[in-house]
Amino acid sequence: NDHISIPYSSLRVKSKNKFLNQTKEFILFKPRTRRYDAEVFGTLLLSKVGILAPFTKEISLKINSNKPEDYIFQEKINKYLIERAGLREGPIIEFDERHFWNYYLLQKNAKIDSAEIYKIDNPKYAKNKIKQNQVFKSIQTKQNIIQDISFENRMFESTLSILGACHGLAKHNRKFYYDSFNQKFLPIYYDGMFFYKEKNLCEGAQKLDNKFFFSKDVVEHLQIYFDDIDFKRQLQKDYFSFTTGKDKKRFDYLWNYTIKNFKKYKNVTEKKSFDFTETKKDLNNKSLDQVL
Repeated sequence: NDHISIPYSSLRVKSKNKFLNQTKEFILFKPRTRRYDAEVFGTLLLSKVGILAPFTKEISLKINSNKPEDYIFQEKINKYLIERAGLREGPIIEFDERHFWNYYLLQKNAKIDSAEIYKIDNPKYAKNKIKQNQVFKSIQTKQNIIQDISFENRMFESTLSILGACHGLAKHNRKFYYDSFNQKFLPIYYDGMFFYKEKNLCEGAQKLDNKFFFSKDVVEHLQIYFDDIDFKRQLQKDYFSFTTGKDKKRFDYLWNYTIKNFKKYKNVTEKKSFDFTETKKDLNNKSLDQVL
């Protein structure tokens, strides 16, 4: 397991009193398990274009009497991340991967892959009947959250694919915040492995049909950011603040790959995309099956 090493492996940490980087719970990942500084670059970019992503930075840490080691500090996905994004605390839903792994470990013949089973990731939230009703309502709202064709979900899947974070599109890595006010799910980034697959826009890992994956409104949204020189400057400034190396060549490499993949996505979109401009409101209220 690449999370296990001597003297310390990746660690889950919970602070009883103090806040560290605006959170009390976080994970210290061994850098190789999150593709080193690519995790910092990717989470920063996602946050800046409007996608929920945990605060992430590189740190050097000395534990007990051992020599200092490098770690990726990443906040746990909980109410602090949600509230910092200007949203009210609500249910966080994730794919229940126990059934996924049991299918392989026990080598069962049952076709579990076809079942969409989710669980609440912040069970302490549901501590009274009102909040319990929100949880049940959130789970009942969509039969297939991953294939939701809302702008937020299309934006999430397309942007992760542009960043080569195909691993984050897998069912067992998907997490969602349920916005009870607007009655919709907002995807949360987790475990994407940025730039692991830099070509083909995560072909084979996509959950959406091509007509929804290649979306003009997503291109228009991202184009605003990628054409803004101030956006790139601020991204670079924050990247330098949250990485230990502060390597401009490395930043340029990650930025150029992002832009290259975005241009590829844009070119394909101009040929294949479904136009959401006139029917966007209607489509967001329909399931994928209804549209198809």
